[in-house]
Amino acid sequence: MAQAGYTPIQLYHSTVTGAVPSAANLLVGEAAINVTDRLIFTKDSGGNVVEIGGGGINYTLQTANYTAEKGEGVLADTSGGAFTVTLPASPSTGDQVVVADPTGDWGTNNLTVGRNGSTIAGVAQDLVCDISGVSVQLVYDGSTWAVYAQVGGNGGTVVTLNGVQTLTNKTLTTPVISQISNTGTLTLPTSTDTLVGRATTDTLTNKTITNLIFDGNYTEEVFTITDGGSVDLNPANGTVQVWTLGASRSPTATSFASGQSMTLMVDDGSAYTITWPSVTWKTDSGNPPTLNTTGFTAIVLWKVSTTLYGARVGNN
Repeated sequence: MAQAGYTPIQLYHSTVTGAVPSAANLLVGEAAINVTDRLIFTKDSGGNVVEIGGGGINYTLQTANYTAEKGEGVLADTSGGAFTVTLPASPSTGDQVVVADPTGDWGTNNLTVGRNGSTIAGVAQDLVCDISGVSVQLVYDGSTWAVYAQVGGNGGTVVTLNGVQTLTNKTLTTPVISQISNTGTLTLPTSTDTLVGRATTDTLTNKTITNLIFDGNYTEEVFTITDGGSVDLNPANGTVQVWTLGASRSPTATSFASGQSMTLMVDDGSAYTITWPSVTWKTDSGNPPTLNTTGFTAIVLWKVSTTLYGARVGNN
């Protein structure tokens, strides 16, 4: 309400979210306001409508599930328990939301940022914040919510998506690795394999790991193949495998994948033979190796693309 005796001045304005004045409705230097978005616009000398002010982050304190508006900061107090702050639906390029941990409790009671139909950092999963005392800015770049974290945290582990991540040049001090393959997951060959010197266990889930450094020595038990009429040569059982033949055998290699290899130590028992699956032999003039009659014959098998290669590398 205007003070008595004074005439109020009202600028050209809109209360519609996302509304921007048209150039035809503004003079050069004239101001217009979007009251809902808290933005100020004008027209420059080139006839372009430009944003000149406003749009600052306005913070609100929340202690339970809450849907944020664009340009809003949420002080998410999880001291009473974990909850979710949901991002605005149908965001526009440049929209931003900030979430911050005012009480230092995210490490204990995680805050979840709900994606509300959009992706976060290109991943169709919610963002879990579990570092205490951190502030996270989310800016929509036109295709996904980009994440910028200010980590001055005092606890927790990471601010992370509940999905695939890449760890590069990291030292893992208590890892339990569940599986290895050429798709980015690590595997210990048997349930009894260990990482030497570990006192506790940590589990990694859905992590892509490159340039991994183990803090400790790795040991692997030799795998013993159970002899029988149907043996599948599987490198996932161990990089070194021992096979004592009880008869002449014809193994398969259906479990071999491109990029995998294994060393096979064969004891032919009483001059038994092996009829190999399709193998391109790089030793013995391209022929299958003759098994040593005393002790072991060492054979390396490896697969490149669809071709399984083999080479005899030693006897006894």
